[in-house]
Amino acid sequence: MGTCHYCHKKGHREAECRTKLNDNANNVEEEHALMTSYCVHNDNAEMWIGDTGAMCHMKSSTEGMYELEKCNNIKIDTANGSTSSVTYIGKYKGDVLCTDGKIKKIVMKNIKVVPGLEKDLFSLSTVMRNDWDLLMETRNNVKILKIKKGNVEYEFNRKVSKNTNGGYLMGMQIKPSKNEENKKLKNEEKTQKTKKIEIEEKGNLSLEKGGKIEINNLHEKLGHPAEEMVKLTGKYMKLSIHGKMDNCENCAIGKM
Repeated sequence: MGTCHYCHKKGHREAECRTKLNDNANNVEEEHALMTSYCVHNDNAEMWIGDTGAMCHMKSSTEGMYELEKCNNIKIDTANGSTSSVTYIGKYKGDVLCTDGKIKKIVMKNIKVVPGLEKDLFSLSTVMRNDWDLLMETRNNVKILKIKKGNVEYEFNRKVSKNTNGGYLMGMQIKPSKNEENKKLKNEEKTQKTKKIEIEEKGNLSLEKGGKIEINNLHEKLGHPAEEMVKLTGKYMKLSIHGKMDNCENCAIGKM
């Protein structure tokens, strides 16, 4: 092969040039895609940005996901230079809300859930590795990104924000499907949070009016006051105090 007329490198033709495809995608790695703002027209829809720099699909929540696998100690670098934790990996299903009012079904796999991610990222490089074609079309002076495989085609035709090339980061709006697995996961997370709160509150439960508490425990909770003050406070709070006051090591150290 000769030299590419676009990037001037040898070994490929201009039509196969990855540099040109990336430039056409109007999305450069230096552009902080996660920090830009956008407007979602459907309250339940998510905006997925077509990103050539992302090495995998990423989203901030488990909405629309199923066949989830919990992850531990998996980190991923985000576009703003920070490192975030991956909590789940799974599949995703939803309805693509096209600008012409039509709805297309979409199923994606190997989605990484990264809590705190400000925008969902659709990895264009991933689908290109899976034999999808990345195309570009100019429509009303706006460059539209398209991915196509056989007769299946999706468009990133919603402007998100300007990038450093003077073009736009383009997004695709998807309404995530509801599923029982996701509902079950949310219930489990809610239960875990409730249990955590209950465990944390158990330490303070003894200080509720009418509660029972051991005198040394109350002494510690009140900040190590004198025994007489502990009993007076307990009486005021209508606590049932039991046990005998021991010599407190912390109090002895504090008096040195």
